[in-house]
Amino acid sequence: MTDENRDTFQPYVEANGITYAIAQANAANFYQGGIPHAFLLDAKGKVVWEGHPAGLQKSTIADAMKGARRAGGLGGPLASVDKLMDAEQFGKAHAEAKKLLAGTTLQDEARATAEALCAELEKSCIDAVEAGLAAFAAQNWYEASIKLNEGKKYAGLPRSEEATAKLAELAGNAAARKEIDAGTQLAKAIALDGDKEFDKAYKAYAGVASSYSGTKAAADATARREALEKDGKLGFVKTCDTCKTLGYACPAHKKKKK
Repeated sequence: MTDENRDTFQPYVEANGITYAIAQANAANFYQGGIPHAFLLDAKGKVVWEGHPAGLQKSTIADAMKGARRAGGLGGPLASVDKLMDAEQFGKAHAEAKKLLAGTTLQDEARATAEALCAELEKSCIDAVEAGLAAFAAQNWYEASIKLNEGKKYAGLPRSEEATAKLAELAGNAAARKEIDAGTQLAKAIALDGDKEFDKAYKAYAGVASSYSGTKAAADATARREALEKDGKLGFVKTCDTCKTLGYACPAHKKKKK
């Protein structure tokens, strides 16, 4: 991301063979205290998360994508498919696309789009289910739950029934349910951390550690809580220019743990 004009940064891009996307925006709206630093915008263009990319959770991305549409949408003869995609009913969207492909109403461009979409949905289903099964085998219950629930959205596609079956096993496993609940709460705490609400994140991490003792999420929460304290982020004020420049609480706002 840069606040320079195109005439300034384009020669650099071309000279260095840069192929990744570069955003141009007012730097005052996208403060960053280090590299790498990522920003996540929702469907309305509002910054809903920022921080180190490693701290960005897939669930946060999913929430931000709610209400978003693929560029241009499908529309036209594929409007019925588009509606199902927007509702995240991917299995039904696949079935609808297949039904249209079996008919004679689609012209070449729409037919190619439908075929590509079907292939994309089939691959996405397999990827989600396999990721869920791998997490299940490793007893990473929270990650397994996230991925298997994603795979369940592709009902009717090959392998989607595996996701449903494994989710039923998770529901009957008390230890897994505890890990999933803990992971859900940890994700919320991490989101606060990413939003630079460090004091609130600190309190949330403490809650996870105490309420879900013995879980992987509790251990992670404890480590993250200690890191906030060690890095001097307690007391950080997002509207304080000095805090923003430092990336941690300035002397005027810094406080010790309670």
